[in-house]
Amino acid sequence: MSAKTSSAKVKYTDEPMEAKVVRDFLPPPEELAFREEGVEVTIARSEKSVEFFKSRAAKHHTQCQRVIRKLSTLTWTLARSRRHPAPPALPASGRKAETLEAFRHSLPSALTTAKTLLLAALAACSLPLAAAEQVACHYTYGGETKVLAAQPVASPYGVKPIQVGSYFLFRVVFQNSPADLASIKVYTYADREGGPVLVHQASYPYPVKAIGGVRHGFTGQQWVYEPVRDGELQYWCGMEGAR
Repeated sequence: MSAKTSSAKVKYTDEPMEAKVVRDFLPPPEELAFREEGVEVTIARSEKSVEFFKSRAAKHHTQCQRVIRKLSTLTWTLARSRRHPAPPALPASGRKAETLEAFRHSLPSALTTAKTLLLAALAACSLPLAAAEQVACHYTYGGETKVLAAQPVASPYGVKPIQVGSYFLFRVVFQNSPADLASIKVYTYADREGGPVLVHQASYPYPVKAIGGVRHGFTGQQWVYEPVRDGELQYWCGMEGAR
């Protein structure tokens, strides 16, 4: 049995249509990008501010640079909104026009309130009781100094090393319990084609002894050399947060 198909023709008529042009409310394409291009900038910050950002980053398991970048972007957004207020409202009548005008006038105060809340949140986060204890290792390679924050772990086997330049792998294990295993261990590996090769290891009992007037923490300044490619890594570690 063959299928029947409709042979009726469709007739189109000129029906009246109601249409109106609406204002383009979408942001420009550059503001819809998923990720903006970053520009590397070197900024000199006070030691206290760096310690604050490091503690915040460690608490939320993220990078200190990411916290600072997020805060600066938010500050820029608030400032840009203040300099470039919302565009004038389209012609409207009655209560709709009054509502749009009221919103425009309330925008600056809303931005001020948001900024005040942001500063209040930062002030609350800066309380010393909120900082968790951690080991902060300052390592220098190629003239650039960074900080690796190590949180207490129950087992050392899950702690992975970080890549430092092209020659080194750096690993810090902070275990504060049980008492017979509590220690801080620092490992430096040469990153070879055949796999990591341990070139330096240091172990310190925990809790570490507080030494007043010492600049380079409980480890002192350390120099580690990669013998094949003659690379140099410097580091020192200190305790941070509640004790």
